[in-house]
Amino acid sequence: HVDNVDQKLHEMDVFVLPSFAEGNSNAILEGMAAGLPIVSTDVGGTVIQVGLEGKDFISKAGDTMTFYKNLLRLVENRSLRQTVGLAMRIRIEEHFDIDKVSKDYIKAYQKILSNDVNNISALNSNLFK
Repeated sequence: HVDNVDQKLHEMDVFVLPSFAEGNSNAILEGMAAGLPIVSTDVGGTVIQVGLEGKDFISKAGDTMTFYKNLLRLVENRSLRQTVGLAMRIRIEEHFDIDKVSKDYIKAYQKILSNDVNNISALNSNLFK
């Protein structure tokens, strides 16, 4: 257990999650909110969370060499860390802000109630870009 997670994250340069199993990781979202580049594995919702802006630093679970190379690229290049970190911060603001997410849920429930289930996926289609 660590207190003051937000403060700790703002002291970091890179967020690393070498996971073999995840859903949609709140930890990754916290790293993104802190403006950190994410180095992780392609499990669960990680690829959707980091989007195109962070996909170059995602490796297959168990591929330690690629994981290492992704991490090393960021460790050795401050400018790249800052650029990718800013992109992660912008991505979370655009796609994962709680107000936006809650409004999307309301829209989805409204579509379900009106039997318009075929168009629910359009609500978050930008996540896949």
